[in-house]
Amino acid sequence: HFLTPMTNAFFGAISAVSSPFIFLSVLSSICSMGDTDTLGKIGKKTLSAIFGYMTVGGLGLTLIAIPFYRITLEGSGTGADFSKVLELIYNIVPTNIIDPFISGNALQVIFIAVIVGVAMLLVSTRVSSVFAVVKQLSTVVQTVMGIVLEALPLAVFVIFTNMIANGAIGELLDSYKMILIILLLVIVYLIAMVLWISMRKR
Repeated sequence: HFLTPMTNAFFGAISAVSSPFIFLSVLSSICSMGDTDTLGKIGKKTLSAIFGYMTVGGLGLTLIAIPFYRITLEGSGTGADFSKVLELIYNIVPTNIIDPFISGNALQVIFIAVIVGVAMLLVSTRVSSVFAVVKQLSTVVQTVMGIVLEALPLAVFVIFTNMIANGAIGELLDSYKMILIILLLVIVYLIAMVLWISMRKR
């Protein structure tokens, strides 16, 4: 149990830095576009690419998972799963600007960053000095996140050691299917990228 505080401290540091990191990264990216016209053009391409990757990735994950898990199309008919999706979409708008950073709600943090970024672009001539501040703060937070992630290998080692000490290594062995699926996804992704690059060069 003496290793638990170490893992708690690591994940606590990740949680503390993640919200400012997400907010400033998105805000800095939007501010760097210069104007709303550029944001609109890039935004359309980005959203199209995201939906495309999500669709292809979802189909690929399903096909790879079929040999390992029993997948059925049966449902309870209550619409509970769909209601969870709707709830996730509805809750993207926070009730206040502070709570998403405290609770670590990434979607709400991104929503706030997009709203603030668009507002800054609309009044860019009057807040030009703020753009520089945002960029500098983003650099600082990215540096802090990099320092925290330097401890990731040690944290993983501590987690495995803690599991072995507590006799919970069986839980890890039981998850071999998920590990194999992840490895297969990485292999498929690398093959797809090589094919895509080769086609682009032609």
